[in-house]
This record gives sequence, structure tokens and C-alpha cells, in this order.
Amino acid sequence: ITEKERSLTFPIAYIGLSQIINWGALYYSLALIGPKIIAEMHWSEVFVYSGFSISAILAGLLAPITGRIIDQIGGRVIMSLGSLIGAGGLLLLSTMSSTLEYIFAWMIIGVSMSMSLYDSAFATIARIAGSNTRRAISSITLLAGFSSTLTWPATAYLLSFSDWRSVIIFYSIIMASICVPLLFFGLKDRSTALIDPASQSSSLQRNEPNVTRVEIAEVILVKIMVLLGFIAAAQGFISNSISVHVITLFQELGLGANGAIFIGSLIGPAQVGARLIELVFGKQIHPIKLGLITIAVFPISFFFPVMFPSFTVTGIIFGLAYGASNGLFTIVLSMIPYSLFGSRGYGQKLGSIAAPTLLVKAVAPALFGALLTLLGPHFSLSILFFISLLICFAMLKLAKLVKNFSSISVI
Repeated sequence: ITEKERSLTFPIAYIGLSQIINWGALYYSLALIGPKIIAEMHWSEVFVYSGFSISAILAGLLAPITGRIIDQIGGRVIMSLGSLIGAGGLLLLSTMSSTLEYIFAWMIIGVSMSMSLYDSAFATIARIAGSNTRRAISSITLLAGFSSTLTWPATAYLLSFSDWRSVIIFYSIIMASICVPLLFFGLKDRSTALIDPASQSSSLQRNEPNVTRVEIAEVILVKIMVLLGFIAAAQGFISNSISVHVITLFQELGLGANGAIFIGSLIGPAQVGARLIELVFGKQIHPIKLGLITIAVFPISFFFPVMFPSFTVTGIIFGLAYGASNGLFTIVLSMIPYSLFGSRGYGQKLGSIAAPTLLVKAVAPALFGALLTLLGPHFSLSILFFISLLICFAMLKLAKLVKNFSSISVI
């Protein structure tokens, strides 16, 4: 391990811990708190979960702006302020008593999401890590992968002796007291290392020859970004649909409650396991090539339950293959723009890709739920299989585009 890699240990740990807490508080906790809100407020399930959709839409709209600001000033202030805003949004949510207050609280949380979750974290660490960005991002996603594993049992435990409002206040306090100082003081004087464009260019020339040697015409850059946006949005539709409906889906396919829960429980460990393997062995694999491998597993994961829906073994194959592919995709999506274009404008590029993705993710659970009701589980799963094939074709097109119009060998 190099001295540079050792110096990244604490920034990675600080950002990784903040991702565990922020994802848990702002994203995963709603799965258990949502039903409690429905029961207390007597609102419809659609309305309660639409609050989260609104926050995701707002986060998507703000993502390019947030990324551009991080490119200019670094992520220390943005991420710590985002955590503080998130804590405030949760506090508002815990005290709301009307539909207007409820929606407003989720809008505040949406602003926080754009400033404190993955895209901001990746843009921040890229400015700090330089040529070690890929390893740093892999490490952060590995840590963040434990968020749901920790949040769901913790939330269930807290709800066993307290009400949902107190649990939300607890998460608000955790964000404000841990994430804010951790990011603000822990990343101090680190995120400005690459702020000077001239020094940034020379640094990239020296440390990232494959990046700076490639001069991609503006029209090609646009095509690449459009393809990346489509791939990310399509994959986001699948991942958010599965994350919400996986248990119901496999129950309706005939596996029973216990079998469906078991399949769902495989996704998390497969996701973390794939990220760990990539961290240890994947350094020499170009992100485009890793993307081809990752995306190729996607339709395979859906093929078996589509063809053999009622067998537990096909569900196990799905849980492991889908989880591994989904886990690696986060790394692939963050590293392809960096490998092609370097650090300059990286945050804004991530934000531009994230914007349509978050919009699609916001509507995915409701849309796929409607498909399940109208068309049944088998046909709905077949639609996801078809979308996964489209993602494969788009990834092949992207690889061909990069290979033909750059000096990077990707295959």
C-alpha cells in the first residue's frame, strides 16, 4: 500500500461512515416508519410514499448544480451542510401534523439527498484521491453497503419501545452530531487539493495518462453522456422496483413468504461481496470492461425466474446474481465518467447522469406496483428482463463508442 493510499484511509472512513448514517436515516428508515405514519395520520399509502418520491425528484433536479459546486469549492462544506439540512428535514418530519408540512419536510430532505449521498460523496473523494479515485469509491460503496443491514434492525428495535416520531428525532440527532462534524472537520484542508485547474491538469497528465491522452470531441462526449444517462436510469428503474417489491414479486410467483424473504435477504450480502471482490482484484479492469461484465449478469439474473418462476433455486440464482450486479453497478457508473474525462467537471457530470436516474427511481416503485397488479408477476418480471437486455445493448454501444473514438483499449 502506498503512502498516498494510507493518507486516504481517514477521508474514506469519514465519508463511508456518513454514507451509512445518511442512507439509513434519509432512505432506508422509511420502509419501517412509513406504515407507522399511515396508521397514525390515516393517510393513504400512496400519499405517504409520495413524499419520498418528491424528495427523489428534487434531488435529481438539484444534482447537476450540487456537482458543479463541488467541482468548484470541494465537498467538505457541501456534504456537511447537506447532513445538517437532512437533520433539519427529519426534525420537521417528526413534528409535522398536516399534509402540507409533511410534503415540505420531504422537500427539505430532497435537498439534503442531493448534497449528502453517493454522487456528492464520489465527487468529493475524487478531488481528494486523484489517481486512487477508483479504490476510494469502491471502499466507500463497500462501507455504505452495510447501511440497510444496520438500519432496518436498528429501526425495528427502536420502534419496539418508542414511537416513529422519536425514532426520526434520534436519526436527526445522529446526523447532526456525527456526520456534520465528521465531514466538516475530518475533510478539512483536503478537498482543495485539486482546485487549481492548471495544477489539476498537470497532475492528471502525470498520474492518469489514459485520461488526459484522450481528447473526445464534444459530439462524442454528448453521445457518451446520453448513453450513460439511459443506462443509469434504466438500471435505476429496475433496482428501485426490486428493492420495494422483491418479496411480493416472489411470493406471487409461488415461492411462499419464507422463500421470498430468503431470496430478498441474499441481495445485500451478494452486493457487498461483489464490491469486496472488486476492491481486492478489480484494480486492473477498466471500468468499461467491468461495466460490460456487470451488465451482462443483469439479464442472466432475470432469465431463470422468468423461465422457471416457481423454483426456489432459480430465486437463489436471482438473489445472488442480481445482488452482485447491482452492487458493482454503483462503482461502474461512478468510474466510467472519471476514467474518460478525468477530475475536471466530474461532479457536474455525475449530477447530469443522476438527474434523470433519480426522476425514474422516484416513479419506479409505484409504476412497477401497478404493473404487478394489472399484468401479474410473471409478465412484470419479463418486462424487467427486457429492460435489462436494453441496458446490455446500450452498454455495448457505449463500449464501441469509446473504443472507436478514443485511445483507451476497453475490451
